[in-house]
Amino acid sequence: MSAMSNSDNPVEIIITDDWQGACFDALARQGVSRPLLVTSRGTASRLGLSGIFPNAPVMGDIQPHPTCEQMQAAITRTRRQKFDSLVAIGGGSVLDTGKAIRMASQAECHELEQLFGWDGGITSNVPMVCIPTTHGTGSEVTKWATIWDRKDGIKRSLSNDQLYPSAAILDASLTLSLPLDLSLISSLDALSHSFEALWNKNANDAATGFALEAIMLILQNVPRLKQNPKEASVRRDLLRAASLAGLAISLTQTATAHAISYPLTLKFGIPHGLAAALPLLPLIKLNRSLLSEHLNFLVKNLNLSSETELDKQITETPKPILKSRLAEFGVSRDELPEIARLSCTAQRMTNSATPLSRADVLSVLQAIY
Repeated sequence: MSAMSNSDNPVEIIITDDWQGACFDALARQGVSRPLLVTSRGTASRLGLSGIFPNAPVMGDIQPHPTCEQMQAAITRTRRQKFDSLVAIGGGSVLDTGKAIRMASQAECHELEQLFGWDGGITSNVPMVCIPTTHGTGSEVTKWATIWDRKDGIKRSLSNDQLYPSAAILDASLTLSLPLDLSLISSLDALSHSFEALWNKNANDAATGFALEAIMLILQNVPRLKQNPKEASVRRDLLRAASLAGLAISLTQTATAHAISYPLTLKFGIPHGLAAALPLLPLIKLNRSLLSEHLNFLVKNLNLSSETELDKQITETPKPILKSRLAEFGVSRDELPEIARLSCTAQRMTNSATPLSRADVLSVLQAIY
């Protein structure tokens, strides 16, 4: 078991081959003993969580991409549960749902709508241990919880410094059962987070360091993942990369690629990680002057011959497992201007260090059509 350096991020990051022992140790360090377990049915069954946490109340039916209604239901259902901490085991949706439940408990406010932009203070501390079973979102080290508002067609977030988990436990064995397509989508999400931290107006040396290390780990290991999805060392590196990328965006937030991804996911069902990664190459080209030093660093340290070879490696990352053009998802060319308009309404667009117009965003969409 080892710890991972995390700059000023308050989350204790533990790398281990024994997630159970690390979890109980983390709870003991926090002085708590009755966690609420937040997970999905598949994870609960696969890991035998009822036997590991026999006395824990369980919120065990978390769905991918939780909606406002689903998140409110989770908060309501757990309101009267007796717990002094939370353990969230699963992908980003599980971790984000756990964060929402935690915030409601700490704020003693159980109406989701009131928790958006909450400034009413925190009345109690409820420690939280996050144990990711995917290597993409980085939610285990951030202060946000993503919620999909399908009624209004927008992505929303809970954001509060009190949402940083107490501890994140990274055990690569938990990711070995993740199917190859979902594994690639997860890693593409982390790759997008990393580049987003580089062309960001909030960029700093710490975030840049995290982002560059994550990019190298992802580009080095994705080809190995495609060859052998059961290789534990590959999963370990990708899990580390996802947390590094999470540390990067915890300092900068995301930017243009994520702003573009939201309507692609909400309107066309393109998986979030893939939707956030498809625009990367044209965005790199638009930001090339800003990224010159970073791109040179990546070319050198990945032992590539040129930026062209780097571009090719990024382009090949989803192939041949995943679709990589908007047309393959049923998007019509006539819909691109509206997607560009919606992208430009997202707050994340304002984080770009290179100001981009709606015409620029349209050119990105045309490039990946």
